[in-house]
Amino acid sequence: AFGAFLEPVADKILVAARLVALCAVIDWDVMLVLPTITIVARDVVVTLVRLRPDISLPVTQLAKRKTAAEMIGITLLLLAFAWVEIWFPLWSAGLILIWIAALLSTYTGYLYARPAFSSPAK
Repeated sequence: AFGAFLEPVADKILVAARLVALCAVIDWDVMLVLPTITIVARDVVVTLVRLRPDISLPVTQLAKRKTAAEMIGITLLLLAFAWVEIWFPLWSAGLILIWIAALLSTYTGYLYARPAFSSPAK
């Protein structure tokens, strides 16, 4: 049971760490900082909601797509540093995917948090 809880938390920590590290490398550019804050805040809220034993939150297909956009976006942003000859298209595509992930984070975060605010804790 603890392992089932810890695995998604570890994934969220790895995503957050990579995004924050990328923000630091590019001197905290707002174009990456804003989606990073959105993604990290959503992950914290959803994790806290999942801790409530009276609420069951199955993973949605939309949340899986958000995670895929995050992973591919982060990969493209990292590749942009390694593959300097084509850094701009890689960086642009990665940034677009991170913004898509941030928008999906906002929506899925709302869907996941709604039960927590509509039912009292027991």
